[in-house]
Amino acid sequence: MHKMIRRRSVETWGELVARQVRSGLSVQAFCRQERLNTWTFYGWRSRLRGRTARAETAAVGGSRETEPTAGFIDLGALGSSSPRCEIRVDLGGGVVLQVVRG
Repeated sequence: MHKMIRRRSVETWGELVARQVRSGLSVQAFCRQERLNTWTFYGWRSRLRGRTARAETAAVGGSRETEPTAGFIDLGALGSSSPRCEIRVDLGGGVVLQVVRG
């Protein structure tokens, strides 16, 4: 008998992690209830935390209180009123993107 592997999206894992937190259950109890592999859950929780931390770091001029949106970081007004503008994004793996104007 073959075991069917179910692939879940990043969004689905984000929802599962949020549901576990709201449930008040331990990770083990939640995974048992939802029939999830505990170590897979821990891996996704770690990955999602890393994504959120990178998005917050990259949001120069943005508020850390707002939820990051997928694929877009609002940098606010970058009009010509300021003579200098610098944006630095750590892409991971030692790669840093830096844009300087002025």
